[in-house]
Amino acid sequence: VGPKVMQVLSGATDEELQGKTEEEKIEYCQNIIKDAGGLKNYSSYYEDEEEYPTVLGLPIHPTDDGKSPDLSHTELRNSYMSHQQYRNWTTFMEAELAALIDIGYNINLSDYFGKSYYLNNITDTLTGDYNFTKDYAVGVHVYGDNSTITQTGNITLNGDGSFGAKIEGINNNYILDGSNIEVFGNNSIALGASYGKNHEITLENNSTVKSTGKNSVAVSFDFGKNVLSENVAQEGSYITNEKKQMMMYQLI
Repeated sequence: VGPKVMQVLSGATDEELQGKTEEEKIEYCQNIIKDAGGLKNYSSYYEDEEEYPTVLGLPIHPTDDGKSPDLSHTELRNSYMSHQQYRNWTTFMEAELAALIDIGYNINLSDYFGKSYYLNNITDTLTGDYNFTKDYAVGVHVYGDNSTITQTGNITLNGDGSFGAKIEGINNNYILDGSNIEVFGNNSIALGASYGKNHEITLENNSTVKSTGKNSVAVSFDFGKNVLSENVAQEGSYITNEKKQMMMYQLI
């Protein structure tokens, strides 16, 4: 577990971590995650009443056969880089890019992500604007459950394959308050619920959502496709159909 991935998972700001050593940053972020009840719901096999092991860092796939260590896949729900049977992401999540930074890759996270919320029960207001030029950028990503996120700043995406506000988890409330999401790239989505259920998405005070790129859409309420094939696993708000169960749940 490195300081950058811990910062992304915890939501700690640069100002909060300023002046701290790497070890102090990790400890500070772990305390935030612990106080929030830990990272939960990182398995695709989610049920409202079912608890999965709480972790204080990035989940890693431990093994395929229960004996030999694997440790080659992150295990964030729906992730393209996970080892799970259902994956509807086609690019890295912010925590995964952060992990690459921690092992030495030179990546500017702000080129690809505005703000991600991995923990549950978060209430926050985003006031700043996000303007992306790179492909595969994501303005706001709500991963956890039972959060209320209000967006008063604008999101503008010019690259292809981008997502303005991506809502996952369960029972999340996302509010556009006098702000705009505009997508100009191709094959992109401005605003959408791409996993989970019982979300509320509200546009207030003349907020707008616009998509003008080729094969792009303004609003989507769709899980999309499993990149491994629908014959491997299918997911919906109230269905799970998987051909093969795999071992998971571990933490580095």
